[in-house]
Amino acid sequence: MTETIYYVSTSIDGFIAGADDSLDWLYEIDPGDRDISQFASGFGVVAMGSVTYESVLRDSELLEHPERWQEAHRDRPVWVFTHRELPKVPGADIIFVSGDVRPVHADMVRAAHGRNILIAGGGALAGAFADAGLLDQMLIAVVPAT
Repeated sequence: MTETIYYVSTSIDGFIAGADDSLDWLYEIDPGDRDISQFASGFGVVAMGSVTYESVLRDSELLEHPERWQEAHRDRPVWVFTHRELPKVPGADIIFVSGDVRPVHADMVRAAHGRNILIAGGGALAGAFADAGLLDQMLIAVVPAT
C-alpha cells in the first residue's frame, strides 16, 4: 500500500529555511551528509510546494542544467503545488497543481504504482496533507547547524 511520507531537514535550533526561504545553511554541511538520492529513489512520486521548487531550481541551477533534474528524478513524476506560474525544467515530468490536495493525492497514488509518495520541503504542504488525513509518516532529519 502506498504511504505518503513527509521528509524535512531542520537545523538543531528548529529552522527549515533561512531568511528569504534560503536553504544556504543546508549547503554548508558535508555533501555526503545531505545526499538523500538513495533514500528518495524508493519513492514513486514526489510532491513539493512552490518555495521548495524555486529553491531547488535556483540552488541547483536546473534551468541551466536540466540534466541535474534527470539525475535526481529520472522517470519519477513530481507534483508542484503552486498558485503562480513557474518555469518548468526542460524535459522534466513536472505537474503544476493548486487547490485541495485530496484529488491530487489520488492521482499521485495511481502514478506511484505501489511505491510511496514523498512530500518534500516546508511544512505548509505537509500540513495540508495532514489536515486531509493523508499523511502517514513524518521523517525529520536534524542537521548539526544553527
